[in-house]
Amino acid sequence: MGLFDFFKKKTQDVAATVESKSIINVEEVLQEEEVIQEEQPKKEEPIKRLNFLIKGTFIEEHQKAIKRLVKELKQAEYFYFEPYDGLKNKEIKEDYFEERVYEYGGQPLPKGYLESEDSNEYDKNAIKVLLTNLDGEKIHIGYVPKELCLEIRSLKEKYETYVAPTLEKGKYKMALYDEFGEEKVKTYTGEYEIKLSLSFWETLPESLKNIT
Repeated sequence: MGLFDFFKKKTQDVAATVESKSIINVEEVLQEEEVIQEEQPKKEEPIKRLNFLIKGTFIEEHQKAIKRLVKELKQAEYFYFEPYDGLKNKEIKEDYFEERVYEYGGQPLPKGYLESEDSNEYDKNAIKVLLTNLDGEKIHIGYVPKELCLEIRSLKEKYETYVAPTLEKGKYKMALYDEFGEEKVKTYTGEYEIKLSLSFWETLPESLKNIT
């Protein structure tokens, strides 16, 4: 073997060794990445989430239905929400002067449902919003905003839907100055509103299926 051939062979051997080590290193990195991915739990995330206030809750029959539901919930043994966030009148005067402190604003309500109303004379794409009372009966309390109906109808056809309603506004307390210039806390009655959080899932998580 000539000197040139000797160095050529050595060069090829070194290159082969480097290439072999590189392959091993790449495989080790890939294996490590697979282990890391397996160790990370899969996050349960919806395809899309929409939050909005229901339309039409101001209608008298809807307000009455919501008030009946709130009354039922207040009398239920498992209802644990403190009215006015547990604030005393003194605390309202000191920390929330001239601000509305709602009795149960922002509190979750029983599971909601969406129901298409093709026969609606004002909007053929209308979607009714229903809540469940403690007897399991569905009560109509308003509608999805018109501008969201087409999108929601399309999403409902493709994905599983979860409807989470919360109570907004209604009865509240407010600290104000009276005619003598003294700070007084008064109770007022306002209309209830309902906020919906809609989530659309490829497969509804088990943690949501049994929530009532």
